[in-house]
Amino acid sequence: MRRPVIIVSFLAILSAILLACTPGGPIPTTTTVPETTIPETTVPEPSTTVPDTTVPETSVPEPSTTVPDTTVPDTTVPETTVPEPSTTVPETTVPETTTTLPSVAEDCTARGNNADLHGCDLRSADFSNGNFYQANLRGANLSGVTASNLNLQGADLTGANLSGTTLSNSSLYAADLTAALLTNSSFTNVNFQSANLTGANLTGAAFASSGFYAATWSNTTCPNGVVQSTDCTVSSPT
Repeated sequence: MRRPVIIVSFLAILSAILLACTPGGPIPTTTTVPETTIPETTVPEPSTTVPDTTVPETSVPEPSTTVPDTTVPDTTVPETTVPEPSTTVPETTVPETTTTLPSVAEDCTARGNNADLHGCDLRSADFSNGNFYQANLRGANLSGVTASNLNLQGADLTGANLSGTTLSNSSLYAADLTAALLTNSSFTNVNFQSANLTGANLTGAAFASSGFYAATWSNTTCPNGVVQSTDCTVSSPT
């Protein structure tokens, strides 16, 4: 800002020198330098005001934290009622294996081959020299009978009662004595060959000189009271 003032002062000095050198007179010793009032130049103070650098507020939108509805579709399996398997065991009636005693024959005085005497009470009958070949004596009662030379070959004596009987020189060859009662009986020289003694009760019976060749023994009660399925006459009393 002071450069114009310097220039003006320089010019004034230069003019004075030129005048002194000009012919016509000495350079005055007193040179009145015109007052050169240098105008006051007010140097503006540099603005130190810091421009407003306020960063405009930039509102950043908050990210939406709302979780989108992710409702899972109903996957409930429909209830399926499985019918319970029936565990009821059908009732199966097992037929009874016990021997049912037959009814009584119409004529209990019949004799001879194939005579039908089932269920008859024959305790007082005389059987000596009698022939009952293949007769039906199922369930008949012959207890206490005494006879000799009696032919009961092939007779059906299933379930018959021969307890306390006394037989001698007689034949029961191939007779069926299943479940028959022969307790406390006496059999002398009686042929039991091939007879069926399954389930028969021989407790206390005696079998002197009697034969049991090929007889069937199964669940038989022997004379000594022991139940077995083998020939048990060896233990019979004599």
